[in-house]
Amino acid sequence: MVVEIFSIVKDQEEMLPLYFKHYNEVFSNVIFNIYNNKSTDDSVKICESQNCNIVDISYLDVPKGGSIGDFPKEFATYNERVNKYLNDREYNDTADWVLMADPDELVHITTEDLINEDADVIRFTGYQMIKNDETNLEELTLGFNDGVYNKPSLFRSSITMNFGMGAHTANPERKDGKEIKYNN
Repeated sequence: MVVEIFSIVKDQEEMLPLYFKHYNEVFSNVIFNIYNNKSTDDSVKICESQNCNIVDISYLDVPKGGSIGDFPKEFATYNERVNKYLNDREYNDTADWVLMADPDELVHITTEDLINEDADVIRFTGYQMIKNDETNLEELTLGFNDGVYNKPSLFRSSITMNFGMGAHTANPERKDGKEIKYNN
């Protein structure tokens, strides 16, 4: 079973080792697709060492103190590019499942879970994890549920997701027109 992951990366050198370790452990066969958003640290080198497919993008930077609402046209254009890339990508030939997740979004599901899953789209409950300067990322246990991260992130390759802002919302459609089945 192949899982193809799409992630946006900007200066994630601290998080990427845990991201790769996690997904290589939970999925038996994974393909990483990285959208590099002008990283200035060692993120690209780390991704190259993992044999990722890397696409350079130019994602709008929100000025300090600004908000997403300040740039609706630019963000809409960005989302159109992400959806076009995902919808045009011929992952149907290689992937059974597709995951859209940033490097700091680690979903807890395994290949074995997916083999037995009859849903088309998996929705996850998201938590903001709290780290102090001394905490090792792999030892985080303190966090809280954050509804912004409760989202449909994992889907069969036969599904067109039609992601909304930042891939936090979606309007999935089956390519055969049948009704979408969600996990419980």
